[in-house]
Amino acid sequence: MTIYFVLLGVAVLGGFGLCTVWKSRWGRVIYLGAIGLIFTVLAGVRYLTGYDYALYWPTFTQTYNLDWFDLTPSLDRMEKGYLMVNKLFANFTMEGCVIFFVFGAIYAANVVWFIHRYSSNPWMSVAAFLCFGLLFNSFCFMRQYTAAMILMWALIDIKENRPLRFLILVLLASSFHLSALIFLPFYVILKIPLNRVILPFAVMGGIIFYACSDEFYIIAARLYYQREVSSPESLGVLPWPSLGFVALLLICLLWRSELVKLNPFNNLLVNCLFYGTFFELLGIKYHIISRIAILFMTPAIILLVSDLAKVMTTAAQGTKYGGRYPYVTQAVVYVLLLLAMTGYYWFLMHTNYNGVVPYRTIAEMY
Repeated sequence: MTIYFVLLGVAVLGGFGLCTVWKSRWGRVIYLGAIGLIFTVLAGVRYLTGYDYALYWPTFTQTYNLDWFDLTPSLDRMEKGYLMVNKLFANFTMEGCVIFFVFGAIYAANVVWFIHRYSSNPWMSVAAFLCFGLLFNSFCFMRQYTAAMILMWALIDIKENRPLRFLILVLLASSFHLSALIFLPFYVILKIPLNRVILPFAVMGGIIFYACSDEFYIIAARLYYQREVSSPESLGVLPWPSLGFVALLLICLLWRSELVKLNPFNNLLVNCLFYGTFFELLGIKYHIISRIAILFMTPAIILLVSDLAKVMTTAAQGTKYGGRYPYVTQAVVYVLLLLAMTGYYWFLMHTNYNGVVPYRTIAEMY
């Protein structure tokens, strides 16, 4: 577990120094570039870390002997886009760790770019990416997380009202994981604000859907397994990791108006968090559906947490004692928020969230 806490410490302390103390564009660039490089290296040198490790390594080596047009029929349940990337790099090397470096670099580049472009506090966004287990997700669900990275760009198209480009990106994401197709109706759904009128109906609809969700499970399982499946008996995930997402959602809904005033883009992000949390909760019943939450969570968490820290600081400074000592108040808010996230981070590792603990490196193979 040590490597995870060292990583979090580097992310927070390094970010505070480079982005907050040294208030320079170059400090921000250097910090995010270093973090992206660290994420890529960790993804590439891991060994037997994550549930899907044993699946993706042999798939990479198998693609070398396959024709470009025979990839999908030969490798069951693997989408063409993902297999084509494997085939491309397998033509140059048979070292399986290369594919982990490649996809790790893709994830890192997307995450740090979005943080650089949209986050009000880079080191708080990086801390959220770690503490809410999103790095762990990228270790485990490579095809689906690649789709999630593409859908982050599709989210910008919703914001900018570009339906054709949105459609193209969703279809591209589906070539890495078919579950991305569920994102299509959300071009409209994510634009509906979760205000005091809409939110009760959305919650009630979620409860009804949860109670009558067997058919949805069968549809989702067909997409994931690409074969007929029966209703599950006990295939849900543990409920405890969902509590962190629920807590963050409730806090964001409480300060939703302030978040949207700070940045109108937060309206879409709060909605992403809401529907992502819903799929997480539905995963308690059916584990496959919990993975759909991955498509919504990354942009929502890394960007909302940084703005939430600012909103909470403003609220605290508006109190009698908070106004007297504004800098102390700000420090207290950030420390408390970081402590809460660190506690959740420890909890995820304690429960071996997505099977990533203990971390092992590729050096152990030799």
